[in-house]
Amino acid sequence: MEAKCPKEEMSVSEEKNPYRIPVELSGHAWVWRRAVALQAERVYEPLAGADRFVDAYLLVIAIRQVYASAPAMNKGVKGTDQLLQSATDNFLKDHPSAKDVRDVLIHFDQYQVGEGRLQKEAKWLLLTSPSAE
Repeated sequence: MEAKCPKEEMSVSEEKNPYRIPVELSGHAWVWRRAVALQAERVYEPLAGADRFVDAYLLVIAIRQVYASAPAMNKGVKGTDQLLQSATDNFLKDHPSAKDVRDVLIHFDQYQVGEGRLQKEAKWLLLTSPSAE
């Protein structure tokens, strides 16, 4: 008789618990929300110096991950959670460039040589303009 991994035996099928995936995703959301809080504290520290830029980059990435968690959790409950949908909509309304800022930081190598997506789409000036938001 072949031994099964204890985790496999304990796993609950989606039919038995349709909220399993959204609950697991909420754990990721919590971790990234905590990362946002920690990075924000570091960015606002008066003695942060040059490290402030490093922390700001990580803060942007963490914010984007929190944002990504809400639609994923809502998809897990088949789009029925109005609170998650409302939070997602409000975040996008308040911060329409959040994804683009994160993409520029992640794909810095492409932007450095003028091959970034926003550069190709002529949207780069919208992102860098002080009146963009």
